[in-house]
Amino acid sequence: MVGIGRVLALLLLALWMVAAPLGAANAAGAPAVQVLESIVDPGDLVGYRLKGVKRGDRIVGHLHGTSGNLSPVLALVALPFDAQAVLRQLKEGTDRAAAAGRDLREPLAKVAGAAFLAWNSDDETSYDAEMSAEIPSDGDFAVVVAGAPVPASGGVGAESSFGRFRLVLGLNPTAALGQNSPAVGEAFARFSAEVSPLESRIQTISGELNATRPRAMLTLNPFDNGDVLLVQVEGTNGGLAPTIQLLDYGQKILATSAPTADGKTATLRYGFQAVAQEYRLRVSAGPESFGGYRLKLGSNLATPQELVSGADNGQPVVRLPTPVAISIQLDQISSIVQREGKFGVVATMKLQWRDPGYAFSPASCHCNFKTFNEVSFRHFVDERHLRWPEFVIFNLQGRRSNQGVLIFVESNGTARYMERFSASLQAPDMDFRQFPFDSQNFYIHIDSVYPSERYKFVPTPGKNLIGKQLGVDEWMISQYDANVGLTDDLKSRFSFHIEAKRHLKYYVLKIFMPLMIILMTSWATFLLKDYNKRIDVTGAHLLLFVAFNFTISNDLPRLGYVTFMDTILASAFVVGSLLIMLNVYLKREEAAGRLIEIKHADRVLLALYPIAYFLPWLIAMISFGIVV
Repeated sequence: MVGIGRVLALLLLALWMVAAPLGAANAAGAPAVQVLESIVDPGDLVGYRLKGVKRGDRIVGHLHGTSGNLSPVLALVALPFDAQAVLRQLKEGTDRAAAAGRDLREPLAKVAGAAFLAWNSDDETSYDAEMSAEIPSDGDFAVVVAGAPVPASGGVGAESSFGRFRLVLGLNPTAALGQNSPAVGEAFARFSAEVSPLESRIQTISGELNATRPRAMLTLNPFDNGDVLLVQVEGTNGGLAPTIQLLDYGQKILATSAPTADGKTATLRYGFQAVAQEYRLRVSAGPESFGGYRLKLGSNLATPQELVSGADNGQPVVRLPTPVAISIQLDQISSIVQREGKFGVVATMKLQWRDPGYAFSPASCHCNFKTFNEVSFRHFVDERHLRWPEFVIFNLQGRRSNQGVLIFVESNGTARYMERFSASLQAPDMDFRQFPFDSQNFYIHIDSVYPSERYKFVPTPGKNLIGKQLGVDEWMISQYDANVGLTDDLKSRFSFHIEAKRHLKYYVLKIFMPLMIILMTSWATFLLKDYNKRIDVTGAHLLLFVAFNFTISNDLPRLGYVTFMDTILASAFVVGSLLIMLNVYLKREEAAGRLIEIKHADRVLLALYPIAYFLPWLIAMISFGIVV
């Protein structure tokens, strides 16, 4: 009996020794659910290491995009994993597929099949990705999240989808997982910088600080948790001793630069402990030390020397101005009021820009774009705490009348604004010196409400047009163009310029031809020997010139300079007045019996009369630049 007891005891000991490691393995693979939230940037991925998992463990994931246009990819990968090589292969494949007009899912499936142990992309209904895979061997593995390729804005090329996500990841879960499943048990997946290395970036910016602008404010692009910002600024001329301050979204100072011994250079280093948005850098000049500066910014660099010697690469560290493509189609010129220096227009204005904050998942509305009116669009941007390139018409008189406003927002964040409006605009650049041979410049000045560091207008070639029937019979458009610049307070300005000339037939038929007929009639009176009749006719012509002068003056403002038409009428007054005095003189000479002298004077006047009238016209045309 004792021998049997010893045998049983040995068997129990052996079973315990075998069962002990199995129990440890089961403890390591105990059921757990973990909720992970982060953001996938365009052309990037996020990785989570699964440390010490065992063969046969089951990994289940449910990936749901919470912002942006994220079309998610969820995958299980073996370590080590070359994320940059996979992303490069995927981009090359999607670029070729887009150029050939093929389905972008083909290169995704090809790259994923070779690089991932298991993977899943979104389905056609929910745009969520679900994956269930078994660990093939003991060791470390990783789960990666990426954005699937989607057609680029306008349907040309391909780009990666992006946005925030919520990943519900389960280790040997006991129930099905969904996007709202709660966390259970201990964490088993942790963010891995080796799987998804932090992107290193370098950007160089130059500027100048002076008495009117002693500091510059630069807005940083979003930074993720764990990113490190490194900044160096140096004065390039003028003895500038610059300093740098990092401010959060509430203008609280988080870090201040440390100057070097010579005071010409300052550096700043800061590690982000959470996602940072709308953080800003303030570059300031020292007391009475103005001049140019050179600012180098880096993200996630190993050493400061990399920043100093490295060339610009990666996504910008500082947010560059958002380009806003702008165009105007001038449909009608409703009026040109010369006396008041204004003109009326009916036009269609279009803006196009892209803001990642506008992006949305097509699954949220089963659509690829959303349509808004002015009120609903303002509500859309307000609830997302975003902005849009608001504008004013600088030379507007009164109110702008909107006939309709439509805004289209695509799922990737591209926005298109279209407005048809009518407005009365100032025309302070009108110059009437060559009237009626003058050409006038009319402008529609559109100014950004925000500084040029935020939005920058960009003209759209071929989109700035004028209608075929402008509705103003007196004027014809000789040319038009569009350009952009800056206002005095450094805001972006778009100017649509129109140059218009008068239809001269009206002035030829209504003014110049009657004037010439009047002058020819006056000339014919020199054939009369009755000087009383000559005086009567010349006096009547002066009254006609007065009527012409009032008619023309009613069309023009009260100018502080002389126009070409003023010169013509003034010369007519002067010559007409001289003729009256000459005819009075000749009448007196006739009464005195000096007939031979009178006859000689009449011949001279008959020859000089056209010269007396038309020579001033020619001189005026040359003086005013009408003829060269």
